[in-house]
Amino acid sequence: MSFPSPVGGVSLTPDYAPSILFVILYGSLIPVFVYRLSNRRSRNTLIVGTFIFSVERVVIFSLRAALVNNEKADHSEVQTYMQTSFAAGVVTMARDVVLLLRCLLVNATYGSQETDIPLKSPALISESHHSVDQASLDQGSRDRPRLRFWFRRYADAAVILYVIALTTGSVAGGLYTTGITYKKIGDVVMILRYVSAALALLLVYMVGWAAMLARRLPRVKQRAVSVICVHTLLLAIICIYRLSVMYHRTTSSTSTAPGSLNAPAEKATFYIFHIFPEWLSAVVLLAFNVREEFGTGPYGDKRWRDETPEEKRKREMKEQAKQEKEKQKRNLKETETEKLSSKDGLPVVQTFPSLASSGKLDDDPITTVRFLPKLFF
Repeated sequence: MSFPSPVGGVSLTPDYAPSILFVILYGSLIPVFVYRLSNRRSRNTLIVGTFIFSVERVVIFSLRAALVNNEKADHSEVQTYMQTSFAAGVVTMARDVVLLLRCLLVNATYGSQETDIPLKSPALISESHHSVDQASLDQGSRDRPRLRFWFRRYADAAVILYVIALTTGSVAGGLYTTGITYKKIGDVVMILRYVSAALALLLVYMVGWAAMLARRLPRVKQRAVSVICVHTLLLAIICIYRLSVMYHRTTSSTSTAPGSLNAPAEKATFYIFHIFPEWLSAVVLLAFNVREEFGTGPYGDKRWRDETPEEKRKREMKEQAKQEKEKQKRNLKETETEKLSSKDGLPVVQTFPSLASSGKLDDDPITTVRFLPKLFF
């Protein structure tokens, strides 16, 4: 009985070297992701999905390398995991690009009079001046709330498409090993795989089409649009590859006959057109400070609509209260530092402007006091 060939094949001897290579490549991205997430200027939740994806790829290719010629291992469960992961990876990365596109388009619709709202709102855009075209603000750009509303609905529709594509791909991967034994289940797996890949390609097309149209907006950042276009091109390559090979069927998971996706040429095609574009897409995402390029703020644009005047007033009051609380904490910390310095019998010196400006001292009282013996003695 035949069943759908596994995308990427199973772990055989030719898989060892490329698996180790991609473990290294994806592993090298993890420290960069950690830096992006830990740095306040680049920290945002929109790249978390790609970060988890990169960690998962290290795991999956480690397993792939470990299973080469390991006859005692249970390949069925690993095969289910791999087929689910390969189907969900491209969809997950497409979802991250949708969220970036939403921030880019929404930012571009704010006029010069309303720009301060999103720029100071932690729910939408960062404090960065990089996300605003200052020249267009000086000229007095027109606010477009209606266009902003439809951009958000367009992104919402893309996210719904992502959920459907992710669900169908995950179900197909979960049923894969059962489909090896039961032909009807195998046919369902074949259909669900095609539905998932087709929806993923449609999602990528929606993002790329919107990005090309966004070039006409007066305040959109052209470099950010180019980044999205590169992402969509790489993800489209993966989707097209999957659609072109998933019709194959085989009678054995370890068969190396043409169409089994285990032949050396088929393995090479898999790594070149499926795995390598995924890695490149993650690299492109890391090459830029997403928070500054797309004006995402820490969380991106999560609003369903614009704020009403009352909502704006409440938000500003809440932000002001938060700032006051932080100021009180700083004052309390400075007071405790002064008391500690007095107990040590050292003079309390708050700052030396000339030395602080030269970089020898900072405004921290403890650092200033500790520097005094070196300064005068």
